Amino acid sequence: MTQGFNIARFSTLLNSKGIQRNNKFLVRFTMPILMKQFINSIGDLSEATRNMEFYTDSAALPGIALQTHSVLRYGTGMTEEKPFMASISPIRMSHLVDATDNQSYFYMRSWVNLILNTNLSSGINTVNGTSQAPFELSYKYEYVTDINILAFNDKGDVTRDVILRDAYPKAIEDLPLNWADNQNAMRLMSTIVYTDWYENNAKTNPPNNTYTSPSNTPEFIPPP
Repeated sequence: MTQGFNIARFSTLLNSKGIQRNNKFLVRFTMPILMKQFINSIGDLSEATRNMEFYTDSAALPGIALQTHSVLRYGTGMTEEKPFMASISPIRMSHLVDATDNQSYFYMRSWVNLILNTNLSSGINTVNGTSQAPFELSYKYEYVTDINILAFNDKGDVTRDVILRDAYPKAIEDLPLNWADNQNAMRLMSTIVYTDWYENNAKTNPPNNTYTSPSNTPEFIPPP
């Protein structure tokens, strides 16, 4: 006989397992090769790279979708969906903009400009810090990097450790200004694309892979 919904078991499950909250996370950026070259010619962005994990206040854990096509199961009649490829979606992130030197904005803006030089401040002959001519495209290996997204439980333990492989910003959005808005913090919205992603965690990787927490992971204090 089929049992009905058991509220006691449901309550016990929630009390023992808890519920993952979406406000306990950290996004860690690593500096791409081209940006390291940019340090020597324009300025040191290593501090901005470290601070991006504090400025990034909105992100997403990546998903995956199977692309399918309809197949006639028996050559006629009803169809069924058969997968033929997988796809991933870009991740939209929000970055707080500090009031001292707009560090997060200039970090992302410099990254985009090093991918494709759009600086025409001195006309068509303008070159950036890595000697790129206007609209010159860099090699992919120079501007991509891995982005690490960490999720935490209420105790501060890592529950998800996701790596976005070969990531870079596809777009940074306009920063809206409004004299009437004196309550909200300025946020830069970016769209991050990547080649693929994987879980740096033994629970979701095949056997023989073991999870090792990065030694440089700072102590995480969960938001209230």
